[in-house]
Amino acid sequence: MNFQPINPKPFLQSLLNKQVIVKLKFNSIEYRGKLLSIDNYMNLLMDKDVKEVNGKTREVSPLGDEMFIRCNNVLWICEDKKEKKDEKEKSDDKEKSDNKEKKDEKEKEKKDKSEKSEKSDDKQKKNKKDNKDNNDKTEIESADVDMN
Repeated sequence: MNFQPINPKPFLQSLLNKQVIVKLKFNSIEYRGKLLSIDNYMNLLMDKDVKEVNGKTREVSPLGDEMFIRCNNVLWICEDKKEKKDEKEKSDDKEKSDNKEKKDEKEKEKKDKSEKSEKSDDKQKKNKKDNKDNNDKTEIESADVDMN
């Protein structure tokens, strides 16, 4: 079996501005967050939303500030596929809810239109009835005048 070492810099460059997991050597702690930058020594800068995950208890605690991780403390680093999947699911859910809102809005507009149409029809019927009543009254009054 041939082993060909690869240059880690292109790999790390491909992880820039992505959600990553960084495992430390000495205390089984992982950091999860967005990788902002790396330098020639492979020191890492993580964004302000980085979370610390205790490797033993799996307890997650947000740190709330940018974090610099010195290169000699890193055991391994990888892309956080779960976080990526969660973001995709969130965006899919948002898209579904947006579509549902649009559909509900269209249905409401249809309903409002039909209600307006019904009101308009009711008004027209009432006007016709009023006109007919007025015509009947006029005929009765003219008949009364003719009799006198």
